[in-house]
Parts: sequence; C-alpha cells; structure tokens
Amino acid sequence: MGRTRTPVEAAPGWLWVNLAAMGFSLVHTVVDVGIFVFGSSSSSSEVPQSLLTVLIGLLYTWWAWVFARAAGGAKSGLVGLIAFDVLWVSLNGVSILGCLPPCVFGVPLYADAIHLGTLILGPLGAYLAYRAIRRSSSVRGSRPAMVGNVVIMVALLAAIFAVLGWFANTAGVS
Repeated sequence: MGRTRTPVEAAPGWLWVNLAAMGFSLVHTVVDVGIFVFGSSSSSSEVPQSLLTVLIGLLYTWWAWVFARAAGGAKSGLVGLIAFDVLWVSLNGVSILGCLPPCVFGVPLYADAIHLGTLILGPLGAYLAYRAIRRSSSVRGSRPAMVGNVVIMVALLAAIFAVLGWFANTAGVS
C-alpha cells in the first residue's frame, strides 16, 4: 500500500508579502549599489565598496535567518521581520523622494516600480507579521531574541550608513 499524504496547509499571507518585500528590496539595493556605488569606482573607493558589499550580504543573510525562524513559528522571527520591513524595506522606498514619479533618472518606470513596491510592501509586511503575532497564541518567542533581532538590524543599518558616508567622502576626494 502507498503512504497516505496529508494536504499541506496554505502559507499565511504574512509569509508571501514578506517574501515579496524581500525580493523588491533586493532588486532595489542591487540597482542602487550598481548605479550609485559601483558605477563611480575609483582606487580610493575600493575599501568602502568592498565593506559595503560584505555588510549588505550580512544584512540579507540575517534577513533570511529571521525569515526562516518566522516561518518555523518563532515569535522572535516575526519581530525580526517587522524590524526589516520598517527599517530596511520602507526606508529603501522612502528614497523615492530623491526622484518623484515619473522619475526620469536611470530607468523611469523601473525605478518608480521598485520604489513604490518597497513603500507598499514594507509597511504591509510589518503589519501582517504583527497580526500573525497577535492572532496566534501558539507562537513562541523570547524577549532577548526579539530585542536581539532589532539590535542587530539597527547595528547593520548604522554600519551601512557609516560606510555610505565614508564612500561619499572618498568619492568626493577623487
């Protein structure tokens, strides 16, 4: 006889929205870094560019870890997703203020779409993750892990902004 298969429960909405937010954010980051950072390369900017690459890689690796924890039912993972959605995805979207739609710099429709996508998906992902925390009494979590996720996110952002400032100074010198 064959094994009896049980149907897989549909993934909750917060999972799909956060996955889409991660995708939009990654595309936005790659485009910005490609155009603004690596598009203006000089020998004095090699170290900040390399450091920025490592920091962004660490940020997305941490995000994937938090995402996996959230998908596994950890409350700290959902709190981590809220931190990423608000502090990274939404802040990426706020950069639309630098070139309001229709943005004629770069690729007009593309730039507007990724900015608007991050502006919409960041807050929506945070809201849905928050609702998942409030709805489920079975979601487990520890306060130190939740605080740790937020602290690590803020530390990574501070490091990225510091390197961007350093890069701006070295690019202006050349």
